[in-house]
Amino acid sequence: MSNLLVLGNDKIAGLAYKKISDLDGIDVLIDKSTNVKRIIKLLRKKRIQIGLVLKMFWAELSRNGSKPPSHLSSIYSNKDLCQKLQKASYKKVYLFRAGLVINESVLKLGFLILNIHAARIPEYGGIGSINRALKDRVYEQCASLHVITKEIDQGEVLDQEPYILNQSQSYLKNEEIAYNAAISLLVRSLYTERIDSESF
Repeated sequence: MSNLLVLGNDKIAGLAYKKISDLDGIDVLIDKSTNVKRIIKLLRKKRIQIGLVLKMFWAELSRNGSKPPSHLSSIYSNKDLCQKLQKASYKKVYLFRAGLVINESVLKLGFLILNIHAARIPEYGGIGSINRALKDRVYEQCASLHVITKEIDQGEVLDQEPYILNQSQSYLKNEEIAYNAAISLLVRSLYTERIDSESF
């Protein structure tokens, strides 16, 4: 039985894809749910500040690398994800850099859905976690593998990968520090999953 990995559609996700593309037993979907309309909605709800949006946008432009390959299948909504899950039998579903907020319709399908968040949770869950950690001067952080629940970044933490932010470095550099740890956690999780499957 294979696993499903839902990746975001940016350069960090592209780097993650390169690290796991040689693994057997993993289907990959690209989450393209994040768009300008959604960002405007988050700004209006004050879930994110314009300064952080610009900072994250500039970091993405400045970062080396490329997005995940265009030949991979894409989803744009929870409805799309439901349709994909209903057509296959996956052992687990992993999310990495996916902007899609998993809703009740997906959770009701009964799949174990795991997310890798690039900071300590629940203290630094949600959008802009690295920026908040830097502002709070909480430099000792960890990428977190956790179970997806109805509440964002509140599920049980199953594994962590520690890292230390650097206050003297740029936001881009600190994003790289955090997501290098998150990618290491993703790779470890998927390789462990494969080894466990092969042992049966």
